[in-house]
Amino acid sequence: MSIAGVPGFNDYVSLDLVHAGLTHEQPVLWVVRIAQVITVAALFRAGYLGFLRCRSPPYERFDPPHAGMRISLLGMAGFCVALGVFGHPIVREIAAPAGSTLLHPERYANLALGRTVTRSVPDVRFDYFAPDALLPALFELLLGTLLCVLVLRHPDPAALRPLRRLRTPDR
Repeated sequence: MSIAGVPGFNDYVSLDLVHAGLTHEQPVLWVVRIAQVITVAALFRAGYLGFLRCRSPPYERFDPPHAGMRISLLGMAGFCVALGVFGHPIVREIAAPAGSTLLHPERYANLALGRTVTRSVPDVRFDYFAPDALLPALFELLLGTLLCVLVLRHPDPAALRPLRRLRTPDR
């Protein structure tokens, strides 16, 4: 859910920052939005096939996850949620200053050489519940979910056949 940009997870913040950065480049923004819909569909399909689909022949051997696996997965999930929930302070205190340094190569070079540099931090904002952030993300999730359901119900749609042939030439 994090990679898909679901609100509440870390990539929702990243997705909004990318969208905000492309507001003046509408054609590119629409390509990014279409790519996000396809990403959501692919990730939800993979999640369904990997975790929710019933398997007709049972596994010959199935080992439950060990404690270390559970702890590491719960830790990563916790970080995804924490970075999503606390996105605004992270963007304001860490990402914006780092970005301002990289956007000005001469400042970066001076910092790398140990010289004193005055930093001007760009006004990068992230508002979790702003309609211009939340509505496109929810719309992309909805379209991606619908596309996923469509592909799962029709496993070999004609539109995907050329793409599958590119990926697997012997088909």
